[in-house]
Amino acid sequence: MKKKATQQDGKVLEARQQMQRAWLMWGIGPLVVAAVLMLTVSAVWASPSTVDEHVLERGFQAVLALCAGLFLIGFWLDGRWTNSERTALRIRQAAGGDEFVPTRSQLATQAEVAFKSIATSANMLTAIGGAIAVSAVISVWAGLGVAEGTQLILLGLAYQVFVLSRHPYYEEILTAAVQGELVVPEADDHN
Repeated sequence: MKKKATQQDGKVLEARQQMQRAWLMWGIGPLVVAAVLMLTVSAVWASPSTVDEHVLERGFQAVLALCAGLFLIGFWLDGRWTNSERTALRIRQAAGGDEFVPTRSQLATQAEVAFKSIATSANMLTAIGGAIAVSAVISVWAGLGVAEGTQLILLGLAYQVFVLSRHPYYEEILTAAVQGELVVPEADDHN
């Protein structure tokens, strides 16, 4: 039993390390690259703007609204895909729970469902963070100032802090799943 627990702990630890590496490489990395590119683009294409200030302000507001919308979509999708009750239900169904009540051991054998759900969500969050970073570079290239691009980079940084804050929750879900403790609440608990 101790060997099995060690394997389970190892699998959760491996998932945590993989999420941290992905966050650094594909979350923070693109922000740093985008900041450098944004400064480079602004230096190379720096020219006095002949566009009306109100047009630039509206353009920035539109880009900021799109990036904030991406942030909220990521937040919503992550909550939906990694919700412990939904994940527990999918694990229970994979263990044959529609026909009988699975044991902890049977639930634990289906922990891969949780791992896939968490990995999908983490990858999706990373992609959205990359889109926010790219928007900063495109915005400056399109004529917005470095100050506006910096605000988008800061939004991307806040988003990456959100992504990092999800990692302990993910680890908690994965640990419960490999131990067979991620169970669907009884129907009478919802009333």
